[in-house]
Amino acid sequence: MAGKISDKLFARLLLLFIFVACLFVSFKTTKRRKVADVQLPIDSLSKTKPLVTPSFPVKKKVGIYSLKMSVYPHMTHVNGDFIYLMAEMYDSEDRRINEFENEYWWETGHDSDGTWTEKEESESWMFKNRQKNDSLYLEIYGEKSLSKSLYYHPKSVRIQVWEDPQAAVAKYFLVIGIVFLVLFIIFLFT
Repeated sequence: MAGKISDKLFARLLLLFIFVACLFVSFKTTKRRKVADVQLPIDSLSKTKPLVTPSFPVKKKVGIYSLKMSVYPHMTHVNGDFIYLMAEMYDSEDRRINEFENEYWWETGHDSDGTWTEKEESESWMFKNRQKNDSLYLEIYGEKSLSKSLYYHPKSVRIQVWEDPQAAVAKYFLVIGIVFLVLFIIFLFT
């Protein structure tokens, strides 16, 4: 009888230890840091003349960055309205190193299941630093079709860039830690 009790105690302590270790790793990893947050006027959007962001620094030691492009404050709920954006990323020597594109829209309708709404207002991408300290900037081209109505229209294109060195690792350890916490709680009451 004493052997089973000590086995249960060992299993509980092991689950608790793994939970605490995962939580520790999750919270000790380097957090995201915003390096750029720029809003460019949507009225100036063109297929031929780019909107250019200010340069933002990238560091050799960081490696992974996250870029989010969105319409700000939001798309209007008018069928047929859309904004298409294509961003080209350049380094400090004006070499194109990456490109991103997306279409933003909001649609509503009715079908046999009732009323539905679909929208796309932002998109995120990850990109890797090329193992050197540098500064990057974006040239943004696009087109738009926004109806002239009483609805509130998006005013700008918002570009946000974060250093994201270990965000994925932190999330995985947090999820694993939560799983072990749940197992610990279940095992505690059995």
